[in-house]
Amino acid sequence: MALTPDSFLSPAGLVERIFFPSDNPSQLRVRLQGYIDAGGTVLGGSGGDVALSDYVYWRVFDAVHTRLAVRPAKVSKTAEGSTEYLLRQIDSIAAKAAEYLEKWQAALVVPVVTSAPPTQTLPVSFSV
Repeated sequence: MALTPDSFLSPAGLVERIFFPSDNPSQLRVRLQGYIDAGGTVLGGSGGDVALSDYVYWRVFDAVHTRLAVRPAKVSKTAEGSTEYLLRQIDSIAAKAAEYLEKWQAALVVPVVTSAPPTQTLPVSFSV
């Protein structure tokens, strides 16, 4: 199955619009397509949808973590209330990014089996 931005957007995927509050729906789809294209380039057509999904999710959670890490932890605006990001919220996004980075790196190291294993074994002998 070919992956599209909609494969990653909730409810089909893990990406919520609130992750990128400054992106409108069209911009978010363009962002996700960019991540899909970049992952496909790195994979060079191998690795399959699972590896590509891991790459896209790593990029998403890494971008969200970066955004949260560089913004003030607490913002107050007159007549608008306040917003506060707790360190554990930021850490949970960092952990999610690390999880998908690890999966992505593992997919690059371990070759992906695309065909069924052989059903018959043949005897092999080695001589010196």
